Formats: sequence, structure tokens, C-alpha cells
Amino acid sequence: MSWYSRFIGGWRAWRRRDDAEQALDEELASYLEEAKRAHGRLGLGLRDAERAARLDVGSVEAVKDYARDIGWESTAGALVQDVRDALRRLRHSPAFAIGAVVTLALAVGANLAIFTLIDRILLHPLDVRDPDQLFVFERTISIRGKSTPYTYTWWANVEAIRNMRTVDDVAVVTRAADPATRQIVVAGPGDAAAEAVDGRFVSSNFFRVLGVDMAVGRDFAGQRDDAAAPPVAVLSHAFWRRRFAADPAAVGRTISVNGVQTTIVGVAPATFTDVEIDATPPAVFLPVMAGARLAVGPGYETDGHGGMFSPVQGATTSMTISDVSPLTDFVVIARVAAERLAPAQAELTSLVANGVIENRPIAASWRLVPLVDTVLPLDARSTVRQFMTVLGAAVALTLLLGCANLASMLAARVDERHEEITVRAALGASRARLIRPIVAEAAVIAAAGGLAAVVVAQWIERAFSAFVLPGAISVSTLPPMSASRVLCWTAPLAVAAAVLIGIAPATRVTRWRLTAGGQRHRPVIGRFDMARVLVGAQATIGVVLVFAAALFVRTMVSALAIDPGFNPDGLLAVSLSTKDRGGDRFAGLAKTDAFVAAVRQLPGVVAATDGMVPLVNLLDFPVEHVAVDGVPTTPSAPVVETYAAADYFRTLQQPILQGREFNDSDAESTEPVVILSASAAHAFWPHSAAVGHHLTASTIRSFAGTPALVIGVAADVTLHDLRDTAPLVIYRAPSQNRAFLAGLTAGSGRAPVVIRTSGDAAFVPTVTKFARDAGFSVESVRTVGEAVDDLLMPQRLGRALLTLLGALALVLTIVGVYSLVSSVVVRDRKEVGVRMALGARPRHVTAAILARVARPLTAGLAAGVLLAWWGGRFADRFLYGARSHDPATLAIAAAAIVISSLLASARPMVRALRIDPIETLRAD
Repeated sequence: MSWYSRFIGGWRAWRRRDDAEQALDEELASYLEEAKRAHGRLGLGLRDAERAARLDVGSVEAVKDYARDIGWESTAGALVQDVRDALRRLRHSPAFAIGAVVTLALAVGANLAIFTLIDRILLHPLDVRDPDQLFVFERTISIRGKSTPYTYTWWANVEAIRNMRTVDDVAVVTRAADPATRQIVVAGPGDAAAEAVDGRFVSSNFFRVLGVDMAVGRDFAGQRDDAAAPPVAVLSHAFWRRRFAADPAAVGRTISVNGVQTTIVGVAPATFTDVEIDATPPAVFLPVMAGARLAVGPGYETDGHGGMFSPVQGATTSMTISDVSPLTDFVVIARVAAERLAPAQAELTSLVANGVIENRPIAASWRLVPLVDTVLPLDARSTVRQFMTVLGAAVALTLLLGCANLASMLAARVDERHEEITVRAALGASRARLIRPIVAEAAVIAAAGGLAAVVVAQWIERAFSAFVLPGAISVSTLPPMSASRVLCWTAPLAVAAAVLIGIAPATRVTRWRLTAGGQRHRPVIGRFDMARVLVGAQATIGVVLVFAAALFVRTMVSALAIDPGFNPDGLLAVSLSTKDRGGDRFAGLAKTDAFVAAVRQLPGVVAATDGMVPLVNLLDFPVEHVAVDGVPTTPSAPVVETYAAADYFRTLQQPILQGREFNDSDAESTEPVVILSASAAHAFWPHSAAVGHHLTASTIRSFAGTPALVIGVAADVTLHDLRDTAPLVIYRAPSQNRAFLAGLTAGSGRAPVVIRTSGDAAFVPTVTKFARDAGFSVESVRTVGEAVDDLLMPQRLGRALLTLLGALALVLTIVGVYSLVSSVVVRDRKEVGVRMALGARPRHVTAAILARVARPLTAGLAAGVLLAWWGGRFADRFLYGARSHDPATLAIAAAAIVISSLLASARPMVRALRIDPIETLRAD
């Protein structure tokens, strides 16, 4: 019943105070009446006499009367004065002021940089009007229990979708992966040098449906949606700045697009690049109905009514692109109001069920999904979200750590001002009046730190621009963030920092009380003292951040030690553009073969071949059925198929363990041959050598049901990721698949070449110039080392940022523990003096003081270990050779915090041991 007694007692005390105040008000009223009569006899008016009477009666009523007269001006003036006093106090403590602002600038700046990156990638990836009303028609196909969503469809379904009654408007855009979007060569006016770029074919209402206003000129609205319409183009803002120096007069000029004179009608805004952020941003937007006129050759003409781009099954099931248009897969974007979303989904389901919307080649489910949810690449959405969550949590913990540190330091400054605050309280200052200067100082620090954080965030963003996020999302290609949204992130962070910084010292002041002699009285350090709580919180956050930094450092060390199975040193991966208006789809292969033969003669070139490189651009196809010596089998792991030209293994320096490589004798007229990876050979023939046996592997692409002779076994390599563990790979000879590879090269518009040099990056400009002199448009020439660095970009970014945050956590923990131990020494100076006067040894004094710090520190370490153990699982997919629940790494993180705390305690402890007992007792 203790709570009931306290409640009743408090209620009764409140009633007694109310009665007393009523009696005082009655007494005050009588004094006021007498004073008014006295002033009235002096000739004053009624209002002036009442005011003079109140001023004479007492200070409380005088202050109330003064406040009534000047109102808001008094409050504003007091706030301004509080800010001035805070600035004066900070000016007299420059070390504290600079340290506080720098700490807050780093903590808030890191949060601002990460949160703006999250905003640009996850929250507002598209700067469009009413993004919550934009939806994409997504179909999900399930094969063998695996469901895969596709956000594109063929033209036959577009008209049916456009006729839906529940949608406001429908626009289409070609996918970034559509071959025709890469087959664009632009030449500026005045016969400027031609440039191979990526583009998008869009419907005339594309920009209007998205709600994107042109930066200069107009969009395609009003353009005739037929193939006979005059060819026009809208340029991206980046291409306009680079090619036309941001000249507004560029609108109206004529450029050559695939040899067709095209008029520029507008420039897209800088904040809009595409509806996909994983691909190369398009340089030009073109009307979809102009596809036939802008086609680069047979197989690329389209009026938006072509068929599916799919292989034609023949005797060898090789791909052909004759009479098939690749520009037929469209992303369909609809604007649907929120109240019509459910009816629209029901109407879509009905259209699919009635066959109005085709579901070939296999039954699939259709649904409307928000456009912003499809902006990220499909295979990297969860990875990107989880990676950004890890970084966001890390910087948020850093902000909490910085605020806890500054709160403890500000509380120590409040302790230094206890005499001033005691005098103010003795003179009748209210609790709010005592707290206001502290809040003002916290607000000034937060405001200065917030302004500096904007600069720090810009530095961090510039550093981020060199990184590539999971899914090959280059930070440098993301559209810039508007100033208003930056302010929307900065202001709440600064306000939150001010609250977190000021709440602890403000609470400290409200717990003080005065004795009869006017002295401040409070316990030395209570069990729940705020300073101890803050140190425990700093230890908890410090363990988590140091543990995360250690995990990513170990990950990078382990990843760099992984053997990919081939030698990446001196290896160049070259991607040549085959964007040409020629009609022969075999011309690209012949031209590439000639280039490879010529580049082998260059000084410093050790070997060269046409083909793709593992970890860079390897293209493989899943194998559906496998037969070993005519007997069907089910492998224990997935099997993939890829292509390796003559000299491919020698160029990569990938060892051949058994048999031989492909050579010129392996032609289409000879028996099909294959080379297996070591793991595949062991999986298919575990008890004998694979060379000399026959393997039948069928995909949807090539050699369905055709036995092939195994002529070699190559060492295992990591194909797409350093985590690949012994994949089962079947290598085929390109010379026996010319038709398929010709269609693949013509469709993609790219020809891959591998070059082994005696150097490395120094050969990049040489190879680039040689390729251009040979008539190729070079898309990229990069070292394999650079590609591996791109694969490890998330880990590199995590290591860089988390190492910085971990180091900052150690520094702040040192400062926090130092402040607490110093405060303990100052508070317990008398106790220490008495102990030493009574003969206490230094170790006893040291143990007594450290005991006050050890408890919150131990509790904080335990909480930090548990939090790190639980939160580490979110970083699992980004780790190489390290576990998120690694006890050794956790122990290292905890030991780092303990050692830092001991170092921080050293100097205050020395000061404690130098206390003179006689002086202490005499002063008392």
C-alpha cells in the first residue's frame, strides 16, 4: 500500500498548499486596495494607480505585472540573453567548445551523409510527382519452386493495360537490359566525334505520367505516337552539361542518332536520370515509335509491335535475331490513385484470367507494385537494404555516443557552476530559469555542430562517390539531393542532438536542493547517477562499433587472401562496343577476332583472347539436364555453362589439371567437346578421370541432347563472387557455337576481350588508343584488380566508415571515462584526504575510486557484448572469412574498451594520489 499512501499524502499536501495560496491571495488583495487608494490620492488614474500598487506590493507580483506589459518581447529578450551568455561561456572555454563542435560535426555529419544516401536509394530514389501513385505491372513466374518477379512485358499486353478503367494513365519505357537501348551512337552538330551511349525508348506520355518537368525545353507531349513522326530526343542533364556545356540553345539543334538527324526538344532535370538506378544512366530519351527508323540493323527495327526476343529452336538450338525485334520488352508504369488501387488489382487479375493479358510462355501471377520498390536491381534489393541498415545503425549509434559524451561533459561544467546556480536558486529563480542557460548552451553547441556537419557530410559524400554499392550501384551516378531534403534531415538531427545533450545536465540541476545554510546538498555519486549511466552507455555503444570495425577489417584481410583460381595480376578486361548499322550479325565476331590477333602483337602483351573474365563480366547459363556417358544424373550442386576460346585458360593463367585446352581444330564440323572444372569432373566421375568420357548437358541455349567429349579439366575458379565455392562449370568452345555467340554479341552490342600484359594499369591507355584506332568504340578497359575492388566495395566502404566510427568511439569513451573519474576525484577529495590521513595505501585509494567507475563500465561492456552478438547477424552476408558471432573479435572489442578506460583513468588517479591530507583537512 506504499504507493497508495504516497498518492494520498501528495494529494493532501496539494490541497493544503492550495488553501494557503488562497489565503495569501486574499491578504494580497487587501494590500492592493489600500495601495491603490494611496496612489489615487496622489492624482494617478485608476490603471496607473493599480500598476504602481502592484509594483509596491512584492517582487513576485512585480515580475508578473512586468511580464504582462512587455509580453513576448520579454521572452524573446531573455532567450537572446541566454544565447549570449552561452556564447560567452563557450568563448571562455575554447578547448571544450571546439571539442564539442567537432565531435558533434563528425557524429551528425556521418548520420547526414548516410541518411541522405538512404533517402536517395531507398526512400526517394525518384524525383517525380506523387510517387505513391506510380505502380509497375509485375508478373511472377514460378519454375521448380523458385519464384522470380519480372517488371517488364511485351507490347501485346501494353494495349490491354492501357484500356484498364481503373488506371489514370499508362506509360512505357524500355528496360536498361534491352539490347536496342545500348545500340545508340550519337554525333553532335558540325560532324563532332561519334559517341556510343545508352538510351531509353519511351512513350510520348512518359514524362507526363511520371510528373517530371523539363529543365529546358519540352518533353514528348503532343508528339505523334507513330513511326512517321519527326525524330526528336530529350537529353539527360548530365549528357547536356558534358556535350553541350549546359547551353540552353542546344534545344532546337539537330544531332545524329544512329545516322538519323534528330531534333533536341528538351533536357531532363538533374534530379531525374532513369527509373532504374543500377544501370548506366541514359544519355538520351527517344520516342518508342522511332525505333524502326533508329535501328542499327536487321533485328533491331521496331514500331513497338514486335514479338518476344527469344531463341529460335533449330537443329543446334542456336540463337538468331533475324526477323525478331529485341525492342519489345517494356516496363509498364501506371498512375493509380490510392482509392482505386484495390479495384485496379482486381481488374488486372480478371484480365489475366480471361486471357486478355497474355501469360505465355508459362502461367504467372500479376500484381501492381510501387515503382519505388522496383528501382533497385532485383538481385540486390535485399542486400542493399541490409547494407544501408548496417551503416545507418552504426552512424546512429555514433550520434548517441557523441551526445552521451557531450552530455557528461556539460554535466561536469554544470558542477563547476554550482555556486552560481545555488545563488540563483537562493534568490528565488524558478526551476525553468535555472535550466534555461544549460539548454541554451546545448542548443548553441548543437546548432554550431549541425552547421559544421553539413560540410562534413559533403566531404563524406565525395568520398562515397568512389564506391560502388551492392548491385553495381555507383554512388556517383545517383541523382543529387535537393537542398530542402538535406535541411529536412539536418534540422531534426540537430534538434535531437540538442535534446540529448541538454537532458542530463538539466536533470542534474533539478535534483539539487539547498540546506538551511544555503549550501548545495546532494549525494556524492548515487547508484543511479546520470554520469555513471552515460559512461555505461558509452561503453555499450563503443563495444558495438569497435566490434563492427574489427569484423570488416578481418573481412577485408580474408577477402584479399582468397585465391580466385586464376592470376588477376596484369589482366585486362576489355569491353568493345559493336554498335554499328551494318546488317551482318557475324561482322562483330569477325572484327573482334581481327582485333585480338592484332593486339597480340603489341609490345608488353603476353596473351589475348576474346572471352569474358570471372568476377568481372562472366556470362553463364544454368544447365537443366545432365547425362554422364548417356546415363541421366542429378548433380548435388547447380551446374552452369560458359564459353572459353582458344588460349583462354593460358591468358587467365587458369591451370589445366588434365587433358588440353581448346584449339583451332575444335570446329563446328568436328565432334562437340567440353572442358570441366575440377569440382564438376569429380562430381560426375568421382572414381575415375573425366577426360575421354562423354557428357550431355542441355540448357535453353545450346547443344540440347548432344553428347560432348570431355577433353580437359581446369582448376576451379570463383565465377561471380569471392564466396563461390567450387562451382560445377562446363566450358564450351566458341568455335563450335558461332551462330549463338554472333547473336549474343549483336544483341548485347558488346564484345568482351581478355588481355594478359606484363604490366597492369599502365597498359590501359595503350589498349584504349589501339582499340579506337582499330575502329572500335571502347566501352571500358579495366584491370581485373579494379573489378575485384568493385566487388569488395561494400566491404571497403564498411571498413573505412566503421573504422572511423570505431576510432571515434574509442576516443569518446576515453573522454567520457576521464570526465567521470575526474569528477569522482573532485567530489571525493575530502574522503580521499581522510582515508590517506588514516593510513590508507595508494592501492586502496585507487581501488575505492575505480570501484565507482568499474560497475557502470562492466554493465556497459556486458550490454555491448550482447548487443553486438545479436546485431552482428545483419552483417553476415558482407563478411568473408569472419563470423558475426566470432568470440575472439568480441573479446578484442571489449578489451579495447577496457584498455581505453584504464588509460583514461590514469591521470585523474595520479591527481588523487597527490592529494595532501593536511591541506584537505585544513581547508575543511
